[in-house]
Amino acid sequence: MKILIPLLFVLVACKAPSVEKINPIDKYMNIQTLSAMEARDEYLQLLSQVRSQKGLPDLIVSEFMNEVAQGHTDKMASGELPFSHDGSSERCHTISSELLSGKVCTEIIAKGLNSAEKVLQYWAASKTHLGHLLNPYSTHTGVGVAKDSNGSLYWTQIFIEVN
Repeated sequence: MKILIPLLFVLVACKAPSVEKINPIDKYMNIQTLSAMEARDEYLQLLSQVRSQKGLPDLIVSEFMNEVAQGHTDKMASGELPFSHDGSSERCHTISSELLSGKVCTEIIAKGLNSAEKVLQYWAASKTHLGHLLNPYSTHTGVGVAKDSNGSLYWTQIFIEVN
């Protein structure tokens, strides 16, 4: 009994450490980024299903193209760039140089559509955007998704044909 009382005192007197003290990397994790990445992955799965239904092969998801698309999307969502295709030629040139090839490079953008399903429906409703989604010559893609300060999602998808 004498041993139990001091142990009980230690347990009661100790304060549980905060989560930040247990795992300091938590403060660096951006939940919005994780949500955007999940939205991108869901979107790519939906697009794959649509292309498969049309008898088209899956697009190869290029991490480099994801980074390029994400950079543009981040700049639009932060307000650093307007919602536009400004700089798309440079992005396509950068991608073509990195992949050492590339015939046709196209880009589509959207904002305010806060789910993968909504952005796919939006793009599929446009004849021009649908043409990019279902282009049988496109082989690679990259997608960027970012939230603005109001929580609205911005999207960029880049397509390229690699020889």
